[in-house]
Amino acid sequence: MDECAAADDLPDAIVIIRGGGAVNDLAWLNDYDLARFICDQRLPVLTGIGHERDRTILDEVAFSKFDTPSKVIGAIEKLIARRAREAKAASEAIMSTAARAAREMRTAVERAHGQVAADATASVARVRQKSRDAMNAIGMAAMRDVHQASRDSLRLMTQVRQDAAVQLATARQLVPMHMAEVQARATAGLADARSTSRVSLNTVLDRASAGARSARRQADTQFAIMGERATATLSRARANSEALMREITGQGPEKTLNRGFAIVRDETGKPITSLTQAAPDQPIEIQFRDGTMGARTGKQK
Repeated sequence: MDECAAADDLPDAIVIIRGGGAVNDLAWLNDYDLARFICDQRLPVLTGIGHERDRTILDEVAFSKFDTPSKVIGAIEKLIARRAREAKAASEAIMSTAARAAREMRTAVERAHGQVAADATASVARVRQKSRDAMNAIGMAAMRDVHQASRDSLRLMTQVRQDAAVQLATARQLVPMHMAEVQARATAGLADARSTSRVSLNTVLDRASAGARSARRQADTQFAIMGERATATLSRARANSEALMREITGQGPEKTLNRGFAIVRDETGKPITSLTQAAPDQPIEIQFRDGTMGARTGKQK
């Protein structure tokens, strides 16, 4: 058995109580070996010997001392109640922290998603603007080529007319041929430029869409992980709180009565825990584990 398992099997405290008796009976409690045993314990030792005026060595070395066993039980009940309040407060703090973390993560994911969408939209807008600029530049270049070809043709025609009337027929055949060739080249160049621009635009759009889908998948994955972690944390906190509440509810007065103790109450039903609270010849009620009976106090000594 390892140390953790052994520590879990240890009790929470050691209680030494005595339900009253003669003062001479306290002598056997003033024992060195018993006091040394209490000092060597790693657990807190509580004593309730049953005498308010008399003290023993056990009272001196104990972690906490009480006058009567009832006061020991009362102190334990108060400690259990305080631990229950602390557990409830811790559970509420855990649930509040988990809810705040979930809200912050949701806000961060939504902010990241909006930023990704805005970046993708801006990228598409820039690509479209560049494509329009390229188309305009290509159109202007084509127009310049056509104008230049027209000027060249007119110059050739003028030169042919000035050379000789003999070459007029040949020149008339060459000029249309050159014009057709120039137009074909200009048309082919324009078509190639348009095709290249379309391919570039489609490539940029595909890359932007793929990036946006990848970012959205990553954001969804991170949000799902945080949601699962928050749910698991809440489940553990709820289970621990329920276990503490079950343990607390199992430590009531009925358990104490079943161990042989009794509860003394006055005529109003208020518990009497000390001799000073009881008046002489006062009607009292004594509750045992199997019922109650009435009685009267005697004269105080």
